[in-house]
Amino acid sequence: MTGEQEPEETGEKLKQATHIAIVNDEPEMSDLISHALRKGGFTNVTKHERNIGLIEEWRNDGGLPGLIFIDMMMPQRSGVEFLQELLSFCEAQRVQKPKIIFLDSAGTPAMREAVSKIQDQEGHENVGHIVLPFQHRELLATVRGVLGMK
Repeated sequence: MTGEQEPEETGEKLKQATHIAIVNDEPEMSDLISHALRKGGFTNVTKHERNIGLIEEWRNDGGLPGLIFIDMMMPQRSGVEFLQELLSFCEAQRVQKPKIIFLDSAGTPAMREAVSKIQDQEGHENVGHIVLPFQHRELLATVRGVLGMK
């Protein structure tokens, strides 16, 4: 009986321990994502409306999140540019790369292609993609998949 409960307990611990950051310039969308994550049991969620200076902020606050939702189309710079800075930081500092889920409000072939290239480079298991608007189940399934939860 204990063996049957361990995966569920491990999943619950992962949900509570994983810091999930939402980087999106639209507070309403960040609130919807945060709400869906919390309903799904993920309790350590932060929201950020800018992607400039954010890596340094995380570094000063004790480390990078385990999973980052990145809006593809931010006003300061694109999500891809932010990801490039993040990956360079991880390589230079020799820290583990966070898992990534791109938020895509356009859903265009060009956006899908950009995400596909990043998935090919970083591994499909490490990078997810959600076209907005989203369904709660889709969002949670993507999060579980990227975090390696079944």
